Amino acid sequence: MARLRDPAGFAALEEAAGPTSVSVSSTRRAMLQVAVIMAVKGGMAGDVTVGDCLELLEARARALAALSAEIVECRRCRLIRLFPQPEPAELAKYYPPGYWFNPKGDAADRLEEVYRRLALRDHLRFVRRALADAKGAGVVLDVGCGGGLFLGMLAEGGTRVVGLDFSLDAASVAWQRQQVPAVCATLARAPFAPGSCAAITMFHVLEHLYDPAAYIEAAICQGCGSCVAECPAQAIQLLHYTDAQMVSKVQALLEPAHGFVPVTEIATSRI
Repeated sequence: MARLRDPAGFAALEEAAGPTSVSVSSTRRAMLQVAVIMAVKGGMAGDVTVGDCLELLEARARALAALSAEIVECRRCRLIRLFPQPEPAELAKYYPPGYWFNPKGDAADRLEEVYRRLALRDHLRFVRRALADAKGAGVVLDVGCGGGLFLGMLAEGGTRVVGLDFSLDAASVAWQRQQVPAVCATLARAPFAPGSCAAITMFHVLEHLYDPAAYIEAAICQGCGSCVAECPAQAIQLLHYTDAQMVSKVQALLEPAHGFVPVTEIATSRI
C-alpha cells in the first residue's frame, strides 16, 4: 500500500508521527492497521476515519473471543503471540486452501504477480548480496517457498535453487508454475546433507510456526554459508538494527520465553 497505492499518504503519516512523539514500533503498527483498512474498504490513507479504526479493533476482539485467546507480549524480547497457543492440530483451520500465490492467468492474477515481483526485488538484492559474502557453495534453499515465485525470479539470474514447504500442494505449484524443484517436508527433516546449501531463506515463515526455535536450530545445523529470515515487525520486533542487538533477539527465541503480559496492559502503561 505504501509503495504503490498511496506513498504520499503514508509518508505524511510517518512525518506526523515524528521521531520524538511516537516510537518506531508504534508507528509501524499504526501504519500496518491503516493498510489493512485500506485493503478492506479501498480509498487512500486520508480516507481512514476514527470509526474505521474502532471497527477494526472490534473485529479483532471478536476474532480473539472466538479463539478464547488473547495477544500477549514478552517484556524482555518483545515477542508477540497468542495465549494460549493453538494446538498443532488446530492450525490448519486458520489457513484457507491455496494460501500461497497460484496465478490462474486472468487479469487480476497478472496484476498481482507484477506487484509481487516488485515487492520481491528487495529480497532478491539482499539474498544475492548474502550469497556474495557467503563462504559456502550449493543451492539456495527457500523454506516456506509457497508457489515458488521468489525462487523462480532468483533462478532467472542463474542461481541454483530448491524450495521447501510443509504443503504438498504448494510444492507442486512451485514445480508446475515456476519450474523450480521443491519438496514437501519440514526443515528438520529436509532431504539435504549438511553444508549442501549456500544459503537458507525464510521469508515470513517463523511467525507461522508452532515451534520457530526448532527451525532456527535446524537452519544452524545445516551449516550453510548464510541464513536470511524476515518477519513482520509485530511478530518479532527488531527495534534496533546493530548486529549484536539482532543476534540477541534471535537468541531469545532459542530460550524459554517468559514474562508475557497482555498487550492491552502494555498499551495502557504507555499512555
